[in-house]
Amino acid sequence: MSESENSQGLWARRFALLGAAVAVTAGLLFALSDNPKYALGEMVRGSALDAGFRMVMGEVRGRLRPSVDRCIVKHQAESPTNIILIAVDTLRADHLGFQGYERNVSPNLDALARDSLTFRQAISAAPWTTPAFVGVFTGSHPGALGFEGDPLLLPSEVPVLAQVLCEAGWQTAGVVSHSYVGVRYGFDRGFDRWDERNAGGHTHISSENITAQSLEFIDSFTDDRRPFFLFAHYFDPHSDYLEHEEHRFSDGVSGSALSEADNINELIKLASAGKLDAASVQQIVDSYDSEIAHTDEQIGLLIAQLKERGLYKDSMIIFLGDHGEMLVERPENLLGHGMAVYQALVHVPLLIKLPGSERIGQMDTPVSTVDVLPTILDAIGHPAPPPSASGERSLLRVDRGSPRPVFAQTRRDGFRDTVLHGKWKLIRDTSINASELYDVTRDEDERDDLSRQFPDVVSHMESLLVDWHKELEASRSGIRATAPPQLTPAEREQLRGLGYVE
Repeated sequence: MSESENSQGLWARRFALLGAAVAVTAGLLFALSDNPKYALGEMVRGSALDAGFRMVMGEVRGRLRPSVDRCIVKHQAESPTNIILIAVDTLRADHLGFQGYERNVSPNLDALARDSLTFRQAISAAPWTTPAFVGVFTGSHPGALGFEGDPLLLPSEVPVLAQVLCEAGWQTAGVVSHSYVGVRYGFDRGFDRWDERNAGGHTHISSENITAQSLEFIDSFTDDRRPFFLFAHYFDPHSDYLEHEEHRFSDGVSGSALSEADNINELIKLASAGKLDAASVQQIVDSYDSEIAHTDEQIGLLIAQLKERGLYKDSMIIFLGDHGEMLVERPENLLGHGMAVYQALVHVPLLIKLPGSERIGQMDTPVSTVDVLPTILDAIGHPAPPPSASGERSLLRVDRGSPRPVFAQTRRDGFRDTVLHGKWKLIRDTSINASELYDVTRDEDERDDLSRQFPDVVSHMESLLVDWHKELEASRSGIRATAPPQLTPAEREQLRGLGYVE
């Protein structure tokens, strides 16, 4: 054997030993650290290993999950019901057929709606991803947990949906496609299996992979008689807005202003300056609808496979959007999300298919997406954690004749709160000390501000917000504050492409 071959063999053995040492160290860090899910990540953050580390995490975390998050099964599942939560990022309610949209963009979701309870006035807790999903996963308003303008790590003392179900005997798996609902922010807590390899940013098309990985997880559950909880998070309707050839709605005319923008931030600036011509705006809407149709097709494949596997009928399926999107339809020329609480941003789709489709129909009473957790637990007969501010409750027990106030807020680009009560919606901008009032039963586009005509209604609605803020402050007093995770340059660049940072 030559000296060169000996040298190559020596280096190969060294690299093998180094890989084994890294693997052992990783295992020890995960097993022993007080905050194990971030221990190894902190070692490599910002280094040449960082991107590779985040890529392989989706593969290895599922195998380490039971010891990592210490989710100990405490009970035998009280119900045999499988629970499937399907969410689509940046999905307006009024761009879906079952909500009255004229374009045929959602035939599969329309079919699911026919088997479901449809909540036609569902309101998201916030108009951007992290706090919106905080509300869904905790059953608490994000403001009660200290969420303001930055995406924070979920407080460890707050129970989350997957954790509650895991301890109650359910197998749990999550497939996500946006880092804002990922490991960095604690959303993987309670999941036996977790995959966020498809959090690829604004140019990544992920719906096919989300469906495929969801089905892979479902098949991995078949050898276990315990019921399962699956969270499938789709992302493609988020900017960039890409038109899919198989779902084309445009007439081939391109907007002249679009060529000036290389990302959503530039597009937002052009919109706010009134520099997007009508063809550009229409191209945005056409592409957004194409993204919805593409995602609907993939959700349809997931549902079809549930039926083929004999799982659809007896499963509980919840479908929702986390928030909507402004599409330059208002006088302010707003594009994107996070900055306001108009209906285009907080009015989201919400369907609940119960086992056997035992209850179907439409509900027009305003409800909140923070009610999803208590609704799931109510359906399976499991007690929900104590509710926090705004009195969350099961949507299976909605009183049509006695609507309650529903709240949302944002702290990005201003301080805005909203409350819906009956037909009235108040938007309060505390940064400029101003209120807007709308009758959303007659003016869903919120064009006719009635605050001057109905000062007594404004006063009443403002008092509801005051009382709600007192409840939020009381809830926050028992929660330890968390901080935004430190992001790598690559992560900041990905978020810049999505419009979240400059």
